Amino acid sequence: MRVLFPLTPALSLRERVNRCPAFEQSGAANLQGRRLTDSLPMSLGNIQHTRMAQPRRFGCWMLDVGCWVFSFFGSGGQGAKNSVRGILSLRERAGVRGEESSSLTKALILFAELRTLEVSSADMPTVTVACHAMATRFEIVLHGDNPASLRAAGEEALRLVEELEDQLSLFRPGSEIARLNARAAREPVRVMPGVFALLQHAQKLSEQTGGAFDITVAPLVRCWGFMGGEGRMPRPEEVVEARAKVGVPLVQLNPGDFTVRFAREGVMLDLGAIGKGYAIERAAEVLREAGVTSALLHGGTSSVQAIGRPREEECWKIAIETPSLAQGTPPTLLATVQLHDEAMSVSSVQEHSFRAGGRAFGHVIDPRTGEPVTGTVLAAVVLPSATETDALSTALLTLGSAGHEHIAGLRPGMKTLVVSEFGGQLSVEAKGIRVRSAEE
Repeated sequence: MRVLFPLTPALSLRERVNRCPAFEQSGAANLQGRRLTDSLPMSLGNIQHTRMAQPRRFGCWMLDVGCWVFSFFGSGGQGAKNSVRGILSLRERAGVRGEESSSLTKALILFAELRTLEVSSADMPTVTVACHAMATRFEIVLHGDNPASLRAAGEEALRLVEELEDQLSLFRPGSEIARLNARAAREPVRVMPGVFALLQHAQKLSEQTGGAFDITVAPLVRCWGFMGGEGRMPRPEEVVEARAKVGVPLVQLNPGDFTVRFAREGVMLDLGAIGKGYAIERAAEVLREAGVTSALLHGGTSSVQAIGRPREEECWKIAIETPSLAQGTPPTLLATVQLHDEAMSVSSVQEHSFRAGGRAFGHVIDPRTGEPVTGTVLAAVVLPSATETDALSTALLTLGSAGHEHIAGLRPGMKTLVVSEFGGQLSVEAKGIRVRSAEE
């Protein structure tokens, strides 16, 4: 994973810009006379799947699968261009390719932020809060007239995210899920009502997707070496053994007393494909109850939830990058998704994989076959519920184009996108999401 520009609270924005190699090389570090703040509007932290940055005017976040993010809006950012084409042309003119582009991209992002900070701070009070939870970074950006109230609401929402991690993490010994994995094969285990409701929801989603989404997939993830590892090729008998421990019917839910029982030894729950979306949705509820009407939340940037819209904009704009089939390929824009009181999740197989026998094996396992997903490299889903987008994007990635119609038909108004790879060529299908044409 390539980290673009981690937030360092001890450094001022001027100091962080001056440490950026591209600014030093290009001479753009001459910032005398500019009005700066002591924190970036949005950090680019250590995150699990994608990278996202966001300048103060909130024109276009980029939700991508392994590269960089940018946005230039408002009169203050015109010098760096006002579009995806602008930054790509700047990169091209600079002769930057592949991994060499990292420093220049940092510089362009920060340059745009410096320009936009001057025109936005007075007319659009903004608060950004963040925390590390569920092995990723959660961040919230809030707009409103009372910064103190916004910060209090944001911090309360993040406290809930941390509490949910304590309940849902597979790796925390005292969590509800860890207790189930340790005891539920021997006896019914009572869980909190909220956790029980989430398990019911997950069970329903598994049934609706024909098992493509399955919270019992953990034995297969472990079998393929992706549970805390980089992946490995298992023996066929290992896959058969793990597959016998997978399947939602093996999880028995008793709504009368909120107890859970496993039908056999070895069943293991892993909420990794729904937990972040659930946490984001619950955090958004906290913000709405506090009266927040404009905010954007993300967890690892694989899932993002929009509340209302940015001031002076019609919606939040989230950009999805075209998956790269070759290391060092310059990034290109695939689609820009407009969100207003909606959530979007993106699932991809590219970030965590290993190669064996001339093939790449990704970390997303098809629970029905016991094998890593093949053919599909990216899937995106847009719905009002981040819980559902998180789970259904995983299901769509698993089913691929063959199951696109089925998944898209599960909810009215769902927007979807699927990117498949055959013979080194990408194929894109979209429903309700406008894909950027080659001419744009």
